[in-house]
Amino acid sequence: MVKNRQFQQPNLPEEPMQTEKEDDSLHASFNVELPFDIPSDVEEENIADDSVYDDDEDVPAGPVTYTVIDNATQRGKPKLVDNIGFSYTLKTEKNGARTWQCSVRNKTIHCGVIVHEKDGVFIPPSIQHNHTAAPGTLTATKIKVTTPVHSENVRSGRERKDTNKMSNNVNTADSMIISLDKITDRSKEHSISNSCEIEDRVRNLEKSNRKLESENFELKEKFLELQSHSMKYNLTFGGIRNQDGYEENTEDVLRSFLLEEMEIPNVGDIQFQNLHRLGERSDGKERSIIGCFTRFSDHERVNRAAASKLKNKPQFSIYQQYPREINERHKKLIPKMKEFKRQRRHAKLVYDKLLVDGEVYNLDARCEAPPTIPGQPLPNNDGDY
Repeated sequence: MVKNRQFQQPNLPEEPMQTEKEDDSLHASFNVELPFDIPSDVEEENIADDSVYDDDEDVPAGPVTYTVIDNATQRGKPKLVDNIGFSYTLKTEKNGARTWQCSVRNKTIHCGVIVHEKDGVFIPPSIQHNHTAAPGTLTATKIKVTTPVHSENVRSGRERKDTNKMSNNVNTADSMIISLDKITDRSKEHSISNSCEIEDRVRNLEKSNRKLESENFELKEKFLELQSHSMKYNLTFGGIRNQDGYEENTEDVLRSFLLEEMEIPNVGDIQFQNLHRLGERSDGKERSIIGCFTRFSDHERVNRAAASKLKNKPQFSIYQQYPREINERHKKLIPKMKEFKRQRRHAKLVYDKLLVDGEVYNLDARCEAPPTIPGQPLPNNDGDY
């Protein structure tokens, strides 16, 4: 059986209730005579672009001027500097026009400003630099150029460039020499492999050449012989005076000469096929007469009489007509013939040969001088007696 139990609330001490104390200052009266602070107005700042010039730098007034300074770069090239503080290096040059580009070109900043120059007149760039100027660059560049260190660096750069160029040339020359050596080696190998064949061809060519020379000589001699045979009936008369010039009767002049100077009887019986005078002589002497006889007997009659009838008349001459080549051979043999005759040797010309005591004299022999002892045999073709 459950019994109801009553719980009694314990008696707690009572606390006094607190009430909020009102601030009497809110209800205080406003006194205008007391001092108080007046708040200032709030000002906003505009976000402006950064200027290319520093606040402590002086921006030059007036137009931009440009100055070209030679040997201002490490490689000895010219540099363009303006009065603001920007510098430019030479990019292109052609026909008096030059293009300058801004010298600030690195991994961080690459300025693309270009200045054009034509005959000393500069055209300012159309765009702005993407970096700040450096006032005093013009003065600093001029001072740098005049310092010995810069000059030495420029000279060293040029020397390095020349050295590299010379080194490249040497390497190229070495390559060419090696190539030439290879070509020479291949040529030697080819030459050695074909030397036997080449030698055979050379020998055959030499043999053929000698044969052709021999045949050519024989043909030439046969032609001269035929030409001389066609002149068999011809005699050349020299020293006969030409009185009427080109209007003379050459046949009458020659017949008068045969009758008066050579005292040949029955001159009217001599018959000629043709008579004519040769051209002007370079020595101013009388032009010779070429007489072609109809009969060979008349030719021999006049030719034999010439030796005795004209012996004391050196102004006249009569001799057999021959081709030019045969006459050149006679000029070499006649002095020898006269020398043999002074030694009382029997010597005469037959065609293009000199016969001495019945033997043919060889003008090309090594012992050309004739013997001085009468009756001694002449040297043969080998130069032996």
